[in-house]
Amino acid sequence: MIGKSKQEKLSVRIVIFSAAYICHLLLFAQGNQRTQATITQADTLIEFGVTSKEVKVDQLKFYQSFKNFKIHNLQGEYLGKLLDGKYQLIVKNQLLEQGQFSDGLKDGEWKYWYDNGLIRRLEEFENGLLNGDFSEYDQNGQHIMSGTYKNGTLHGKVLRGKTKSIIRFFWLGQEVTEKEFKEKDRSSLSLFLFKITKSLKGSGKTSEDKEETDQNGKKGKS
Repeated sequence: MIGKSKQEKLSVRIVIFSAAYICHLLLFAQGNQRTQATITQADTLIEFGVTSKEVKVDQLKFYQSFKNFKIHNLQGEYLGKLLDGKYQLIVKNQLLEQGQFSDGLKDGEWKYWYDNGLIRRLEEFENGLLNGDFSEYDQNGQHIMSGTYKNGTLHGKVLRGKTKSIIRFFWLGQEVTEKEFKEKDRSSLSLFLFKITKSLKGSGKTSEDKEETDQNGKKGKS
């Protein structure tokens, strides 16, 4: 009876574990190189890479890591191994999310789909922050919105679908009026041109000074 009881407890543990997660690590490298991992839960499949490399974290960014058969999304820290390389989320044999991680941070183009297979959203990441163009679509495949992110915040014009008509204006994450946006844009351009002009003038003076020094040096030797 004692042996049977132990066996039943073991079976229950196995069943619970299997129902929660079935995780396979397929190692193909050593040291700090990338490792491929898979998490299977009911009708959900997550495929991703991880790295054992240790990195210095940015306290303001969110890092995704893998430990104890779970993916953790933590700000300014991480547990276990950082996600690295291609990532895919598949539910009921339908790809819903696909992108790349670099040392735990989203990087490059990310794509999202509806469960009917049509694209839902396209966006660009750089070192864990939204940076670049994005587009959104409805469940019928119609383009409904597009815009641009800059260092994690909306910046510029948000446009409506195919018509490209302007819906809203943003300046570094803050919604502004069209007039405010144009004023800020002009000021930003003026400041940029001023810095470029100043830099070019500085470079010119440096070159002239160097040439004069060289000439004086030559005269001194003769």
